[in-house]
Amino acid sequence: MVMNLFWGFLMFLTGLWLFCCGRKQSSSKIYQLLVARSRLLWKAKVHLVHQVAGLLIMIDGLFVAIGFWQRF
Repeated sequence: MVMNLFWGFLMFLTGLWLFCCGRKQSSSKIYQLLVARSRLLWKAKVHLVHQVAGLLIMIDGLFVAIGFWQRF
């Protein structure tokens, strides 16, 4: 249970970081590397895709934290 909380919280923070960077179109080096690779596929909508991916990772992190996936 403790590991679920740890990994769920870590996933939530990662998704939040990705969402915020996509929202601000951050100039962070790590984010710019992600943008450079994603731009090949998503072109001008790369920041929107990162925002959506960040939201999905945050939701999944919450599910992991509460142990939702272990019920199946």
